[in-house]
Amino acid sequence: MAGKDGLQKRIVGRFVFDGMDADGAPELTLTRVDADGTRTPVPFDNDGNFALDASQVGKRAVLEVAGPGGSEPRRLHFDEIARLIEAQGRYVIPKSVWDRWRLRFGAVSGSVESCRPLFLFDGIQRADVTELSLAGLGAARDLGIAVQRPSQFPRFCRPVCDGTVDVYVQTCCCPVFDPGQIIDDICKVIDCAHLGEVGPVHPPIPDPVGPVAHVASVIDSIRRAIAGDPALPGPDQIVELFAHHEALVSLDRTAQVAYIEAHPALRFLHCHCTLVKVASVAIHEDGTFDATFIRPFAAAGCTQRLVYVVRQATPSGERVIYDGRTGPVSFGFGEEADLKVSWLARTCSRDDLGTDVGVYLNRIGATSADHLVRSVDQDGELSFAPLSAGDGLVNGGANVWGGTLALRYSFHQNLKGLGAVYYRVRVQQVDDLGVPVGAPFDHSTPVAWGLKQGTQIVQTALGPKPAVATVNNLYTIPFYADGWDFDANSFHALIDTTALVDNGRYLFGVDIFDQHGVRLVPADSGPAGAGEAAKAFVYQRMNPSADPAVVNLSGVAQKALANLFRVDNTAALAAFSGLQRISAGSVVNDVLTGCQYLAGLPTDELRIRYRAHHDAGWLDAVSINVTEGIGGPTTAVLSDTVDTGPAPATALTPSTTLAALLGTDVKCSFASTMLVTTRHTNGSGALSNLWASATGAFALEQTAP
Repeated sequence: MAGKDGLQKRIVGRFVFDGMDADGAPELTLTRVDADGTRTPVPFDNDGNFALDASQVGKRAVLEVAGPGGSEPRRLHFDEIARLIEAQGRYVIPKSVWDRWRLRFGAVSGSVESCRPLFLFDGIQRADVTELSLAGLGAARDLGIAVQRPSQFPRFCRPVCDGTVDVYVQTCCCPVFDPGQIIDDICKVIDCAHLGEVGPVHPPIPDPVGPVAHVASVIDSIRRAIAGDPALPGPDQIVELFAHHEALVSLDRTAQVAYIEAHPALRFLHCHCTLVKVASVAIHEDGTFDATFIRPFAAAGCTQRLVYVVRQATPSGERVIYDGRTGPVSFGFGEEADLKVSWLARTCSRDDLGTDVGVYLNRIGATSADHLVRSVDQDGELSFAPLSAGDGLVNGGANVWGGTLALRYSFHQNLKGLGAVYYRVRVQQVDDLGVPVGAPFDHSTPVAWGLKQGTQIVQTALGPKPAVATVNNLYTIPFYADGWDFDANSFHALIDTTALVDNGRYLFGVDIFDQHGVRLVPADSGPAGAGEAAKAFVYQRMNPSADPAVVNLSGVAQKALANLFRVDNTAALAAFSGLQRISAGSVVNDVLTGCQYLAGLPTDELRIRYRAHHDAGWLDAVSINVTEGIGGPTTAVLSDTVDTGPAPATALTPSTTLAALLGTDVKCSFASTMLVTTRHTNGSGALSNLWASATGAFALEQTAP
């Protein structure tokens, strides 16, 4: 029955897709939107028909037709559609419209890592900077050098395995571009205001490729990016933009166009672009990610690329550690996305996996435990067989341990299922026979790790805990399954070797306990004693491996795992003790300390008497430089590795003529400086606090023959 307007009260029809087979019809959603905004779904039956309520004619309603998931919605006048369907039984949708609704699937994969230069800002440090700096893991040096020549300076890269990757499809409809405009667009991201005004950064890089100017122009942008300025891309992206800018300004227009075409991300700086978020996926445990999604429609003449955002939980809440939306960083479909995130991102260092359920010392600071020198086996819980001279050293015997040692153990994830809850680290001095000297003592320095709580990482104490049963100084084993953050700069023990009684050899022993303070011992370590329970796990030791990617482990059939360290915290000695002038092959002046003024012929030679010594034999190198006047030329008069021996022994530098030192000056004063370095390490760097330096001064005059 028809209504007063001549329409049936229920109008049934269907959509027809012009130029498409019936089997290829996209999945649509149909919604009536009334004038007041009320939305009423209009369902399709099994045959693809839908029904319209004729009573809505004349009420200014619209029909909203959209593709899968509500994509690309298109609004049609309700009254017009109702009349057409009443008359024809169908509404034909042109290809230019329905093509937007076809499902176009996309898939991406990539990796996430943080690659920071080994030279960091002094001001960028963690809250626990004191402890980390003592262990050689604090911030150091100047970023400017790394910005100048990133390819000449190593970068320390670690995967990021904790976070979320948001995937965006960037659709850009680009006009003909002007290279000058692209350069201006780069300058909107980095600070180009001072480009060309700032001179080279000093000290210059050894063997520079060419003069490097205006590095300082991007330093402020990098500082703000690291501090989390949302308007800036990450530091690596800023450095990359800086390199693009340097390349473009050195080219003519034709070459600039070719350069930009070869780097399409630059062209998109000056395009009309839209971003559609198509996926959010978690980063895998190995630092990789992958995602599948439905691609949005792109009109003719437009290009689509992929843009990524990486988010990570932090102590202050979730933070964006990589944002491709704020810089010209995009990837093509089918291109592996290698995302270099913020230098302050928490990198993954999950070391609780492996074939065997066990415990082993993984590294000391940044040094792998397989670099420890050991020629004999552990023959007791806290003892070794008779030791060789190099046992306990590191790097093939080249270095000795000192300072604060940061120990990172690997506790297998399945230990949790065996009831392991706590660990303990003890320190035991041993003699040259590997026999304990005195009683062991517990490590009791507070240690904290990050613990995930929602979108935050909260620094939470591992220990030491109050006594459990009768056992003191236990620490919680941070299991990944419990939400502990396996940050690369988190450690299980921080042992200050300067507080040890003597320089010598020490064992650092670790054992594990259950929640009741019962010590868990490997089943192959002998019968369990009082307060112990045998479990199916092993203690293991890292051994040198031909392939750095392969962890070579061997079992230790003891109730505790002990690792041997030779410790020395003796400082070097450096002193100047005199000057010697040689004329015509004979010594004519041999003066000691005090005010010294020597005059002689230009061909006369000068030698400096000095002492450079380390009582324990760990001297590494000696260098002596002489500088004329204030800011004058500097002459290196000694670079050696020879220890002069203890006082009163001294040595003389090689001879240098007065003419070589004074040049065209008749007379002048000189400052002499000596640096004595040693072979001490804490696993993350040299212990410069054990080096020695000395300064001296004298005056020279060259007389006419």
